[in-house]
Amino acid sequence: MGNFLSENKEHILFGTFAVSTFLVLKYIFPLVVPFVLAVLIVTAIYPAIRKIHDCTHIGKGFLAGLFLLLIFGVMGVAGWFVCCCGIHWLCDKLKCIDDYKEQFGALVKSCSGRMEQTIGIKADQIENIILERVNIFIDDIQVKIVPGIMNQSLAYLKTGIAVVSFFVVMIIAAILIIKDFEVMKAKMMQLGGYQEVVSMFRKMCNLILSFFKAQVLILVVVAAICIVGFYFAGNRAFWILGIVTGLLDVLPFVGTGITLLPYMFWKYVNEDVVSGTILLVTFLVSALARELLEPRLIGKKMNILPVLILVSVYAGIKVFGITGVFLGPLYVMMISEAIHKIYKKKPA
Repeated sequence: MGNFLSENKEHILFGTFAVSTFLVLKYIFPLVVPFVLAVLIVTAIYPAIRKIHDCTHIGKGFLAGLFLLLIFGVMGVAGWFVCCCGIHWLCDKLKCIDDYKEQFGALVKSCSGRMEQTIGIKADQIENIILERVNIFIDDIQVKIVPGIMNQSLAYLKTGIAVVSFFVVMIIAAILIIKDFEVMKAKMMQLGGYQEVVSMFRKMCNLILSFFKAQVLILVVVAAICIVGFYFAGNRAFWILGIVTGLLDVLPFVGTGITLLPYMFWKYVNEDVVSGTILLVTFLVSALARELLEPRLIGKKMNILPVLILVSVYAGIKVFGITGVFLGPLYVMMISEAIHKIYKKKPA
């Protein structure tokens, strides 16, 4: 038994780390997310807080609270601005609903005429069938979907309160941690293996930061391409549509096609070949940009194959839910780092 343990200690250590890390991310991490984020924020802003404190003698807790309120205030204002623009754009679209109905009717009539020439069924018959189905769909929306959304207002309120509570707890935890940060750090240094844990933690933070930087850069490039594409396609809301399409491209298995391809199809059906072709080219260029940038920005910096990142995101969503978009790649990074640390001294 002793020989078995000594001969396979690396495998046992790696297996223990892999299983324990998975259990922590799956069951413990969701309970301590605000505190983990508080520690990361404090680690990032503490050097600046300390310099300001040494110069002004203002309390570290007060400075931390000021910093956090400023950061989240800017984020809140930006989010509010985006929401207001989105609501304004939606209201403008709703005002033009009659025009869209007219365009849709003309489209159905045109398609019905072509189908009559192709399959021999009368155009009026086809038009009536399509419009009847559309009316049924609209009635279902009014009768089922809209009341269902209204009935969920209490759930939305609870979600809003939970989100606010999350940020409040995180800010309070960061203020409390920053007050005793040096004392906590000194006590942690007395523990065995502290330097190894810190080294791994820093490397993980650098990997995560590199991952987020890469995603943000890709998002900006894709959004810029989409903004240009929507502009030349003649859409007045090109800014909003371009940014939304760029954000959707970040989501796994969604991509820019969810907005560009239906809009392209609509343009072709309306015989606007130029705009449809512009949207098709925009879709191809945005997809190519992601394919070219992702291996360079993510794979090389993290020393992880891009396909493995994709698998980790997909598996992460299946296992962890929506947070798996981040927890999946995080788990793969941690396993990769563990393999390097555990097997690096093993003879070839």
